[in-house]
Amino acid sequence: MRDPGEARMSRQAGSPPAWHVQRNRRNQCPRYEPVAGLADCMGLVWARDDWLTMRLFHGGGRIGPGYVTYRSAEPDGDGGFQCTYAGGHELVTSGRHRGTYDYVRPDVSSAAHLDSDVEPHERWPRAYEDPDRTLVYECAANRAGLS
Repeated sequence: MRDPGEARMSRQAGSPPAWHVQRNRRNQCPRYEPVAGLADCMGLVWARDDWLTMRLFHGGGRIGPGYVTYRSAEPDGDGGFQCTYAGGHELVTSGRHRGTYDYVRPDVSSAAHLDSDVEPHERWPRAYEDPDRTLVYECAANRAGLS
């Protein structure tokens, strides 16, 4: 894990730091929208973000493109995985609304999450690696739930 104070120092510089650009090398998401509250095939339990969080940060809600976001805790750590899905339940892997790895989950520390994850995203919303480096995996149960 990186030093949280590094986020404050790097915001003073003009270009995004590598830990921000490369954060999704630590992210992992099921290809299709997970079932909230149930462990998936990787053993991760996903929680759907509330409407306000989705609307403000990931293009969800009535005025955004209608994306939904889910989060899961990284096993044995304070970080977490975040995944955004489009209306067809497929993972969004590009653009500013894609899910990104959280160095500090909001349920661990709101202040540290803002410093390490939200503020760098607001400053450099398009600075992520392209193509996205999120580990994408298939879960049959998620695919079977699609209509």
